Amino acid sequence: MKEKILKIINGPIQIEPIYILESDYRKLTTEKERDEFFACIKTIAIEGTKQEKFACLTLIKMIDRAKESEDIIKKNVDMINMEDDELLISPLLALCAVISKDWAISFIKKVLFKFKPINKGYSYLYDIAIRSIVSTPFWEEAIEDINYALINFDDDYLIDFFAYFKLKKERSDYKKLLLLIESSVINKINKFTFLIDERYRNNYLGLKY
Repeated sequence: MKEKILKIINGPIQIEPIYILESDYRKLTTEKERDEFFACIKTIAIEGTKQEKFACLTLIKMIDRAKESEDIIKKNVDMINMEDDELLISPLLALCAVISKDWAISFIKKVLFKFKPINKGYSYLYDIAIRSIVSTPFWEEAIEDINYALINFDDDYLIDFFAYFKLKKERSDYKKLLLLIESSVINKINKFTFLIDERYRNNYLGLKY
């Protein structure tokens, strides 16, 4: 099974291999088969190439088995080099958001610090790190970074951020966020209220994240 999984990840396939693997996993009919598949994924997530690790870490999140993979996730977090292993950062952020333990939140914060743009331009990994910590109970600890992004990134980012926040948090959190953000951002929110609600309805409402 491991050889088949590696062949899919590394093969010349037109369709994204991660989606093929997810489909193959969900087609398995017994718990034993799924556990064997999952065990192979966990092994590759530690021993594989960067491309193989990326696929397997992403798949772990997609099949909702992050909490069963805490040891694998932590090993990758402990081993990662932010310069050389940038490909792995995005899936690890998503997985750490699910785990939400001290070491996982610490990793998200390290990514925020490392990839905060110095020229006020957009940074993908900084964006993903913000979204990741918003997905945890510790989002207020990143309020400085949230404010920075909302002030310095473009209006579409602001619209999408608030739509995403509505997906991930309770109404009470949304009200608390409005008290914590800068007044210049509040003015933009008032201007874009309709667009935020529209983005939430069209892009996020009913979405399992």
